[in-house]
Amino acid sequence: MPPADDLFAHVRPTLDGLREAARPGRRLRIARPPRAIAFSRRDERLAGFTRAVAVARAHGFAAAVRPVGGTFAPLHEGSLVVDEFGWSPGGEWPGERFDRHAAMLAEVFASCGIDARLGEVAGEYCPGAHSVNRAGQVKLSGTAQRVARGAWLVSSVVQVGPVAALRDVTARVADALGQIVDVSTIGALADTVPGLTAAEVASRIAERFAADGVVDVDYVSLPPDGSSAA
Repeated sequence: MPPADDLFAHVRPTLDGLREAARPGRRLRIARPPRAIAFSRRDERLAGFTRAVAVARAHGFAAAVRPVGGTFAPLHEGSLVVDEFGWSPGGEWPGERFDRHAAMLAEVFASCGIDARLGEVAGEYCPGAHSVNRAGQVKLSGTAQRVARGAWLVSSVVQVGPVAALRDVTARVADALGQIVDVSTIGALADTVPGLTAAEVASRIAERFAADGVVDVDYVSLPPDGSSAA
């Protein structure tokens, strides 16, 4: 698996390449990360950031800063980071991309037999209207976006495998940053569908996005089909 420092190194060159090409088109990158806390740039400016990084590392989670998102997101071997890249001449509002991306993830989760709904769960980490939840009770994924002179990224963190390992570190990192997170709202797809793997979910996501016009899919650090998500 890639080290945390490399988790988001692909973002800038990908956006730069799309901007230089200036051609409409969408591509997908699906990665399985190591254990890490993906802080936001806003988190970096908080007084408790240095302590939050130390807390993450003390719990065995690397620290990385992602180019999207309002607050931090916890990652582990049961997570997927789904990055949808594209370039637009300006005819599509960012909100349309948010809506489309999150709705397709909800469709994928529903295809697995999960009561997937769009919307924020009170007390969730990195709260947002384009989170996907299970039955309005726990967060399964969250979505954020970055736009840079026509090139754009819509990125989601999907929790596939067991999330027990995320709860304590999330609570302690949130406390260090002065944030309030109800860790009981952290959920996973495999809570509803035992045995569901990261590879299976990644394949379903890729198929759904391809049906919507994504022309290229890149898989990073995914296990073979049938292996455990955790």
